[in-house]
Amino acid sequence: METQPKYRGAVDRKIAGALNVWFVKKGYGFILKQNEDAPPSKYYLHVSKILAGQPKPEVGAEVRFDVNPVREGMYPSAINVEIIPVASKDDPNGEPDSFLIIEHKAKSSEVEGGAL
Repeated sequence: METQPKYRGAVDRKIAGALNVWFVKKGYGFILKQNEDAPPSKYYLHVSKILAGQPKPEVGAEVRFDVNPVREGMYPSAINVEIIPVASKDDPNGEPDSFLIIEHKAKSSEVEGGAL
């Protein structure tokens, strides 16, 4: 079922993925897709493309997103992003008890979650 996209021209098919790299101070990161029927596998995410009211981005969090039809860089970009926080293993209700935010100045070859 397709719904009205939040950004003009968005392909609104909600791809599932996980945030595998996040740079807090720069406000961007990368998502790896989970469903194999939606190429490519890596998507750029800017903090401005996260829908209002969502939790803070966290490495390992599951996300659902649309793909920006205009490719502006090396990777396609995610838009209309919904964040599903990582649940605490100790919390039976699945509520996160904290967020892990990466604040690491890294060379492009050494980022959390693997090389770009």
